Amino acid sequence: MNALEQFLTLAKSTRGAAAASLVMQVIEWPTIYVFGELLEKPTIRELATGDYAAHFRLLELFAYGTYKQWKANPSLFPPLSDAALRKMKHLSLVSLAGASKSIEYNFLLEELDLANVRELEDLVIEGVYAGLLRGQLDQRRQRLEIEFASARDVRSEQIPFLIETLEKWCSGCQSLLSRLEGELRESEARRQNQLENSRRLNEEMNAIRRSLRSKGSDPDLTCAENGEYMGEKRKTARGKSLRGSKIGK
Repeated sequence: MNALEQFLTLAKSTRGAAAASLVMQVIEWPTIYVFGELLEKPTIRELATGDYAAHFRLLELFAYGTYKQWKANPSLFPPLSDAALRKMKHLSLVSLAGASKSIEYNFLLEELDLANVRELEDLVIEGVYAGLLRGQLDQRRQRLEIEFASARDVRSEQIPFLIETLEKWCSGCQSLLSRLEGELRESEARRQNQLENSRRLNEEMNAIRRSLRSKGSDPDLTCAENGEYMGEKRKTARGKSLRGSKIGK
């Protein structure tokens, strides 16, 4: 049983202050980066309208929000440890990486409230080791090039939009597949046409050979014999020319 499953089991029988404490443990746990299942637990949802509403908002922030949203209104949430703030920056980096394949350092420094490039690179490396993203730090162009970013929790109201996006993607894939299949059929038709032309040419050549053989000549030697005959004629002509001329004085 992994860490998240253990917390989900505890959440079934935990209420009030104990549930709020569990929320704080989860957001600080180093290997947990998804919180949707915990948010769905009835005992955790009870926090939304009680004395621990701030803890519920904090869990929602870690599930769906960003560091910049926390920084805009930190008083809406319980105090956060350095580990929790660091984790929030990791999650914010994942959101930014999911929205763009190439992100400028200056933009990341501002969004994540980092002092310098060294801090940014350390944060990115931590995210890579945690399996949250994969990419390349381009120091020359001062950009983070994204190859992969893990998924974050999705609000229920976002699901129709995701379904629509996936349907459009599937439709695009189907169109591409149909086009490729059409090009494949055309390519196969051209190949078959070339094979047919080659077959016909071979048949014509064989017919010519058969015709020449039926007339008593070897088609494979005809060209060579013609060449020898022409050579003999040239030699004979040259001999006659030499006999009719004077040699010497």
